[in-house]
Amino acid sequence: MSLLELDLIGKHKSEESKLKLHATFVAVFLVVAHIAMIFGMLSPSLLGGHSGMPGM
Repeated sequence: MSLLELDLIGKHKSEESKLKLHATFVAVFLVVAHIAMIFGMLSPSLLGGHSGMPGM
């Protein structure tokens, strides 16, 4: 989004097109962030890891 604001991408686009591109970047960020959060909360045992700390 910073590149969009600095006119490094989308130089020759209208303001409406830049706004649509901005909204698309926000939507992609939200989807990727939520997927990463879901995978971060998964138990390692679901993916074949060991299910506990040794000695517990």
